[in-house]
Amino acid sequence: MINIFNRALLFKDVNSEAAARVWSALRKEGIEYDVNTEVNTGVLGKNKGHLAQGMWPGISVSDKYSENAASYVYEVWVRKKDLERAKEVCSL
Repeated sequence: MINIFNRALLFKDVNSEAAARVWSALRKEGIEYDVNTEVNTGVLGKNKGHLAQGMWPGISVSDKYSENAASYVYEVWVRKKDLERAKEVCSL
């Protein structure tokens, strides 16, 4: 079981395809892992679209700028004792 005391961060990125390659390689080799996904809303936070609308007239919440404001950050954690092997398996 991976917990906060015995884990190490193997991978952190916003690229979902790269994250999937990492956890697929770990699964194939039988290395236990955990994946955390967080919303990355940018510098202006969750209300980025609303702030943009107030700051720049003519920009609405439905504009492409605010629709794409949120992305995801993927973190892949492994046991500390498995970290070096996991790096080799994932070519990191």
